[in-house]
Amino acid sequence: MICTTKYIYLKDYESDVGPYQKANMSSFLQSMVGDDDLTGYELPSDLTSKATTYNKLIGLILGRYWEKPIGKAYIPSFIHDETIDETTLEKVWASFSRRFITILNRTHERYITLIDAYEGERTHLLDQVGSNTTSKRKHNDTPQNPNTADVYEGDDYITDFTKFETENKTDFATKMQRLNELNQLYEDKFDEWVNEFHRAFLEEQPLW
Repeated sequence: MICTTKYIYLKDYESDVGPYQKANMSSFLQSMVGDDDLTGYELPSDLTSKATTYNKLIGLILGRYWEKPIGKAYIPSFIHDETIDETTLEKVWASFSRRFITILNRTHERYITLIDAYEGERTHLLDQVGSNTTSKRKHNDTPQNPNTADVYEGDDYITDFTKFETENKTDFATKMQRLNELNQLYEDKFDEWVNEFHRAFLEEQPLW
């Protein structure tokens, strides 16, 4: 039987999801499991506590892959109406959901850890690069008195004590350069994470 191949895209489910809207990862996952409670599924345990990070992720995914196919249907050529039936759409969505959740579960720990670590340090990226140097010179020509604390500053222990401490700070780069680096590193982590999800989508092939 000769069939026509018709690709099915994320945008075909626009009643459930949409690009460049205020995206919500939990709502997106809920659309995958229907009326079931999300807590009954093997999903990242920090979906709520890290909601801002996950919501940014799903927003980027929808923006990039909105017109990428998630499945395809084969319609007999003698059927002139190429409308895809609801059962096929549901099967394609279920298959895509399994792929999507598998990738999310496999990657979330690594990227959340990296992003958290980066966010913890990002406030210091505009600080000056500094170094501290401390040196001590001790001279003792008196009998050694018992001293378990190894403190020699007292007059009973030394005849000469000199301590030097210096602190140097310098600008490693201009503030604009460091700000650009900060933003680039942060966004790169999300770009890498979004790239992981390309395996949930199909490569559209020419139909000729």
